[in-house]
Amino acid sequence: MRIFLNLIANAFKFTRRGESITVSAVPQDNGFVEFCIKDTGPGISPERLSRLFDPVRAQNVGPHEGSGLGLSIVKSLVEGHGGRFRVETSLGQGAAFYFTLPTAKGKT
Repeated sequence: MRIFLNLIANAFKFTRRGESITVSAVPQDNGFVEFCIKDTGPGISPERLSRLFDPVRAQNVGPHEGSGLGLSIVKSLVEGHGGRFRVETSLGQGAAFYFTLPTAKGKT
């Protein structure tokens, strides 16, 4: 739940009124599900992207401030469950955060 809350909160923070946020889930053949949270915000510069997951770095992006821990926490939680985490972004085109989590085996 923390993964989704952090990523969706970030998407809302960086998406202007009238733009969109998309959440999707695609089952994988390897027992994982790939989730994606995509926004149509300003995107992430290459300089910021290289430090995006640093846990000690406070985020000060215009009017958007935060503790700087959210994405670091997300990445740690995903990897702690054996999943993978990646970001696709282009300036002016938004950002897409992809992550995989294992399915709950034996549960219906």
